[in-house]
Amino acid sequence: MKQATEIYLSLGSNLGNREELLAKAINLINEAGISTPAVSSLFESEPWGYQSQHPFLNQVLRCITQLTPEDLMGLCHAIEDQLGRTRGSSAGYEDRTIDIDLLLYGKLILNTPSLQVPHPGIPARRFILEPMAEIAPLFVHPVIGKNILTLLEECGDKNPVSVYNPVSFRNI
Repeated sequence: MKQATEIYLSLGSNLGNREELLAKAINLINEAGISTPAVSSLFESEPWGYQSQHPFLNQVLRCITQLTPEDLMGLCHAIEDQLGRTRGSSAGYEDRTIDIDLLLYGKLILNTPSLQVPHPGIPARRFILEPMAEIAPLFVHPVIGKNILTLLEECGDKNPVSVYNPVSFRNI
């Protein structure tokens, strides 16, 4: 039997019922036999890398799996498809019901045409670093050699990321 590996997944949604889609994604991940011992709060942010009127909800999960990185990505794509993700023909970013990215797979460093681990966007994306800092602040990036808190402090992305609070008291 393959040894279990600690991994980190990033989930994002900016179309449909974002909270429900993130919850469904976590349930499907768990149903596939992947445990999630740590789940960050929901964080809201503006889309990164493109313009849209639909803000994202983002979350990072610390998971334990026996799947290989390739099998894990296959599962993530199947969950995205099941939750209504459509991939456009454009090469750029676009709105989506769900996005699941493999951020880290233990200390593995992998660079193939179909998969890069660690995810190359980690140090440049505040919407990943904020939730990750909540659940794994001292995790050391295996390529850069700095912990998540340090990467967050050094992050050049100044787009606002805030803990999501669905309750609004503006109308009281």
